[in-house]
Amino acid sequence: MSDGMKWWKLWASALTDPKLLALTPAERWAWAALGAYTVVHGSKGVLTVRTHDGEKPTDAGLQLALSLGTPIDDLWRVVARLPNVMLFGSVTTPKSETLRYGLGDAPNDNGVLRVTWSNWNRYQRDSTGYERLKKWRKRRNDNGTRGEETKRRKEELLTTPLKPPKRGASCSECATVIAELNRLTGRKYQGLGQGGSMLHVRHQEAGVSACLEVVRKMTARWLEHPKMTAFLRPETLFRPGKFDSYLNEPDGGGGRLPGLDD
Repeated sequence: MSDGMKWWKLWASALTDPKLLALTPAERWAWAALGAYTVVHGSKGVLTVRTHDGEKPTDAGLQLALSLGTPIDDLWRVVARLPNVMLFGSVTTPKSETLRYGLGDAPNDNGVLRVTWSNWNRYQRDSTGYERLKKWRKRRNDNGTRGEETKRRKEELLTTPLKPPKRGASCSECATVIAELNRLTGRKYQGLGQGGSMLHVRHQEAGVSACLEVVRKMTARWLEHPKMTAFLRPETLFRPGKFDSYLNEPDGGGGRLPGLDD
């Protein structure tokens, strides 16, 4: 039978929970019923019910007492004994006795019962989400040393000078390309890190003349352009997805700007 997907989750650990085992069978039912009542009538583990107007029980108070299986006169005392439940409020009994819970000397609206469940999100909203969060935190902690190693390797990549590329390509030719880029732009690139690695690969694939041609073509197009001049750098010019289109751009500084118009 459908109930609108409103569930009160009773965990299997309840069978061995010492706090629940210390309750009477009637109190255990009251505890479970209060949880289900909170799901239906409360929000995010908080239930607020006006049980009395003065000394007179309200319909809402009678309904809650009936659901928990307890007389209305004992409702507040029963709720106060339940575990994992914080009770706030005060009520005046038929004997003109005032019961106060969790208020100290603070003023309150007499007859309003407010219940807050401990660890509601952990046990009621999405238990699988909590377990996923624990596993993610464990992986993050386990990967802490790996993260430091990745950071160290990245710093080495950014500070290590260019090494001669494989398959016999000359490191001096790559240095010539960087020198030409610096001469045309007035900058001081050293051919380090990712940009230098990309230059090595493009040098192997297309040769030094193609790399120099891209530098000269794109400098002519971008050097005076306010947006594109910043992209006159090795990691942009020798990017694998763009190098070939830069190389095949027509000579001259006019027309559309590759990278800006694409």
